Amino acid sequence: MKFGLVSLELISILSAAIAFRAEDSRLNLVTPPIINRRWTRFSIWTRFPPSVRPNSGTVLSLLLSVYHPTGWGTFAGLGTGALAALGAAEEVIFRAYFFRLLSMATGTWIAVLVTSALFGAVHAANPGANLFSSLAIALEAGVILAGAYAVTGRLWMPIGLHAGWNFAEGALFGMSVSGGPESAALSHGILRGPTILTGGAFGPEASIVAVLLCLAVGVILLWHTVRLAQVEHPMWKRGPATATTMVTGIC
Repeated sequence: MKFGLVSLELISILSAAIAFRAEDSRLNLVTPPIINRRWTRFSIWTRFPPSVRPNSGTVLSLLLSVYHPTGWGTFAGLGTGALAALGAAEEVIFRAYFFRLLSMATGTWIAVLVTSALFGAVHAANPGANLFSSLAIALEAGVILAGAYAVTGRLWMPIGLHAGWNFAEGALFGMSVSGGPESAALSHGILRGPTILTGGAFGPEASIVAVLLCLAVGVILLWHTVRLAQVEHPMWKRGPATATTMVTGIC
């Protein structure tokens, strides 16, 4: 069964490569205040398809003997696209709207903190949620997705990460996505072990494995944001001309 899980990882790589190749295109859903096309060179990690990056948590869980495959499922859940669409919608709201406006007004770092906290808070009402799961979502998803938008200046990368995460976790591996009910998936498995590793009732996203992995990647993305001079400064630290231009742009 471990070989089956490795096969699923390869399928995940292929599906994400096809579905989210657009993140390397020149399309731009929302133009942020700062654009620097040098982001395409910043890390070999970003060259991997989006679902490979979050799925590393599943692989690590397997290595920790937490994830136990129980069998193959059905192809029925692969064509719905509901989880991927939900991820895209959340990115438009949190990154293209909240993060962009906060970054223009208060700077990149406050925008990262506020949007990450909000992202964790809105998941507090999900089934199985608790204080730790909300904190986990803020640290892992909030930071990595904010970092992805800050360093690239585009929505494609956070949308690819978010949709790839939801698709792989739910439709490929049959796990609960943010505490939601398990649905039809290509394979099924169970998480067995301490709650700190399995995530408990909320699912893998409340696992310390996912938190540490995604937070580390988010920090790397933010480090590259600094290195590529993509950091926005607060409005009160800019010159009058810049501040005026920014306010005019928002209106």
